[in-house]
Amino acid sequence: APAFAFASVFSANGTGPALSVLSVNNTNGALTTIPGSPFSAGSPQQLAVSPNGKFVYTANLDDSNTVGEYGIDPTTGAPTSLGTVPSGVRPLGVVVDPSGRFLYTSGLNTFSVFAYKIDPVTGTLTKVNGSPFAGVLSPFGLAVDPTGRYLMASEACCANTAGIVVYVINPKTGALKLVAGSPFLPPANTSEPGAVTVDPTGRFVYAVNNGSFGNTGITAYSITASTGKLQLAGGELPASNTTPAMITTDVAGKYVYMT
Repeated sequence: APAFAFASVFSANGTGPALSVLSVNNTNGALTTIPGSPFSAGSPQQLAVSPNGKFVYTANLDDSNTVGEYGIDPTTGAPTSLGTVPSGVRPLGVVVDPSGRFLYTSGLNTFSVFAYKIDPVTGTLTKVNGSPFAGVLSPFGLAVDPTGRYLMASEACCANTAGIVVYVINPKTGALKLVAGSPFLPPANTSEPGAVTVDPTGRFVYAVNNGSFGNTGITAYSITASTGKLQLAGGELPASNTTPAMITTDVAGKYVYMT
């Protein structure tokens, strides 16, 4: 059962505490802020936790254009900085693959995805050969399917051409190869995608359409397991407001939640 929960606290000017840590009550799920939280962390837009719970990584929007690396105390949950590594300009999305061996971050203004190997002992990052990987326009959100075969990257630009770009992940090196047909577009007159998630069964992708180029809401896609290609699963589900932001599913794959 999880012992701690982590939340990024984005600060527009890049100052102030930015990484909130909470302990999890495994009886009722209640959250309690740990002593010292929130911690200074480079104003992350998003963060990712390694599957073993030992490391946390942040996509820093404090103009440093870096990914922050943190070790987590298994008893207290307190983070310790392990340093930073260079990333693309304006990193927004960050995700760790299910094996815990690779990390990916999006460079919004670099038009590419950056890939890193994770040291299993220290948690520090080393750039994957060939990184960064092109093929995506203004990448925002990132998600890896539960098999670790495919990386989804949402495009934040532009009208009528922005969709979900899919990459095949090399299981040995972590390198990315563009899936033919990318980007896979939302329905007509739908805004560009922002955050993206894959359900736990690995069959479906959900994206928040939250920009200024069309209608906002949720778009669902089915995944072709053998190729990674996406197909629309119905039309867009309208949002209850004009600026939906983040999206995820429950662990059973029965429900989708959007902020």
